Amino acid sequence: MSSDITKNMLLSDIHGQYLYSSFLGLALAWITDSYRSTFAFAAMHFVALIVGTTGLSLFIRSRHGNSSAKLFLIALLSAPISNILLNWLGISDVFTYIFGTILAVSGSIPVLFLASVLLGVSHMEQGTIIALILIAKLAIVDEIPTGAKVTRIFAIAGGIAVAKIFFTVYFNAFHFNLTFTRAAFATPHFAYLFISGFLRNFSVTIYAFYSAAWILVAFTISQAINSKEKRFIIFLVIANLIAATTSAMVYDSTRDFSLIIWPSFIAALIYVSKNAGDEHLKKASILTFVASLLLPKIIIWEGKLQSSAFFYDILYVLEKITHKSLIEPLNYIHIGWPFAW
Repeated sequence: MSSDITKNMLLSDIHGQYLYSSFLGLALAWITDSYRSTFAFAAMHFVALIVGTTGLSLFIRSRHGNSSAKLFLIALLSAPISNILLNWLGISDVFTYIFGTILAVSGSIPVLFLASVLLGVSHMEQGTIIALILIAKLAIVDEIPTGAKVTRIFAIAGGIAVAKIFFTVYFNAFHFNLTFTRAAFATPHFAYLFISGFLRNFSVTIYAFYSAAWILVAFTISQAINSKEKRFIIFLVIANLIAATTSAMVYDSTRDFSLIIWPSFIAALIYVSKNAGDEHLKKASILTFVASLLLPKIIIWEGKLQSSAFFYDILYVLEKITHKSLIEPLNYIHIGWPFAW
């Protein structure tokens, strides 16, 4: 697909054409010649992940403080999104994660607009939902002047609109004739798989939404309750309901949830880090870090459970570097979980 981004390379594969709504990675691969091998394509996304995470950490530290930056990295380590970003290298998830996080942590109008455009070009469907949730945060939670609030909302919404216009103009100009979009995946069949599995395996499905990062979620909720921040609690409920509803309708299930909720999760952690005491932050951070090393991170895909621990993430990366089989000799080790799929 990225060998020539001016042609529809999937004319004979109609059901794969939805991938064109994740255009940014394809365009970057074409510009950098990373499309010439699978390794180069994955490596480009891996470099983007490392550079993006480093840049986000430094930006959060400079704008929101050292505690917020630490919580960001611990959340990344403990939540399923770290598994998703590593195991789906070559998919748009890396850019969804980067630009979605920028929308959550920046207050600059030009940055919000540009990040929103790039988020939409990275993944139009997920980007639109992420933008809606963060607009809800601006409307419900953020205590800033009304003028600044409205400007930020228009910057985010305008960026998504520009991305949509870009897709329409670009694909029409080059006669892509796309006939299958991601919307086709939102079917009752996938909703049935998720909801029936949810009812049969309630504990696993709930755990899969955040995995070990549930400790940070509990910490955030307790701080909000103690400070009597009703608007903040309302926003958390709305964000999680939107993300869960979306994930219930699609093939990817909790993978979609993790990507959609991530910017709101980080915004919540930053909000809490500014109001919680240092001692409480330290305890929550240490407990989450230890839990992330011991507990599995679970992803539910098409009604099936996939799990991994941080140790396996390290082995996965080392396998790619050394080209040696490091995980297979350990396949006799199984991570048990009650009521597994």
